[in-house]
Amino acid sequence: MKATLKAAVIGCGKRGLDHARGYAACDGIELVALVDRAEEKRKAGMDRFQVAGYADVEEMLDQAKPDLVSIVTQPRGRADLTRQVAAGKVKAIVAEKPMALTMAEADSMVEACETAGIALIISHQMRFCREFVAGKEAICRGEIGEIQFLRGVCYGNLLNQGTHVLDMIRWYAGEPKLEWVMASWSDDAATFAELLGDPKRAAWKDEIHPAPMWMHCYFAFEGGVRASLECGLLYSRAGDSPSDWLQKRVCAVGTEGMIETRVAGDSRVLPGKAAGWKKTAGDLRSWTDATPAFLAELRDALNHGGTHRNHARESAQTFEGLMACAQAAVDGGIVRLPADRSRDALAELNACAETIKPNERKP
Repeated sequence: MKATLKAAVIGCGKRGLDHARGYAACDGIELVALVDRAEEKRKAGMDRFQVAGYADVEEMLDQAKPDLVSIVTQPRGRADLTRQVAAGKVKAIVAEKPMALTMAEADSMVEACETAGIALIISHQMRFCREFVAGKEAICRGEIGEIQFLRGVCYGNLLNQGTHVLDMIRWYAGEPKLEWVMASWSDDAATFAELLGDPKRAAWKDEIHPAPMWMHCYFAFEGGVRASLECGLLYSRAGDSPSDWLQKRVCAVGTEGMIETRVAGDSRVLPGKAAGWKKTAGDLRSWTDATPAFLAELRDALNHGGTHRNHARESAQTFEGLMACAQAAVDGGIVRLPADRSRDALAELNACAETIKPNERKP
């Protein structure tokens, strides 16, 4: 029988505690430590999970000696923490999405972990949601033929939730190589207020995930598959969930049918030879259970061999698509992959948002 793996979580915010809950729910994994510089958050997590708490990462690595470490901090500085933890004697690192803020950071994370022989996994847990797994299985069975076009929609901006949805687009499409992208954007709160009819809602700015609050992106993949992604305040709703955050969805059109899948909703398949939609139901629990399932696959990969479906080389391609979109939004044209490693495209895009006056921005 394999020895129990010891896990630690860096970051005791809401999402960090989701990781902690996921580890605690996994047979064969013992949550042993939490890290947060904020004493109140750290103590709340310690009380909830009855584990040791630390304010310092190095102290935790030295004393708790974890096998698995989740890095669930804000995106800025996540690459530095990943390299720091990779220098310790751990077996795997789980980094929250987005994995970084620049391609140079992402590349350094992958290189540091590969050099150390450590598995690096990115938390794109939508690949484990029951309804999305059902959609993927229907595609693999050929129920809608060959994928031709996909559309993704979400409320969070490009870095917040767009990374989840682009990752699902790529997964549904069979992870083809991305060839080029285009993107348009807006950060104009006044226009948002007019279009939404809600000034308070329109004024929200995601300071943690530095990207415009509305973007529309277009992707061209090798083999002719095309996709679009709309993310941010002006997204189009679907279904009856009252939560904006549960409005993530992906539609796939094939040569013989189509699929529409919604987080905490359902996966609807319309095969070309069937009369009507075939549905696989999902609910809020299918979303909350995705993180434990994501971590359980990491446990199994470490214990029995194999590759996690969110391994860093794969997830880095999703992140590169995001960075190419940011570059395209700045440049106002097509960006061919690979994305320029020398640029900080998000900083450039946010600089544009500061200098371009409302109603004068690029459409």
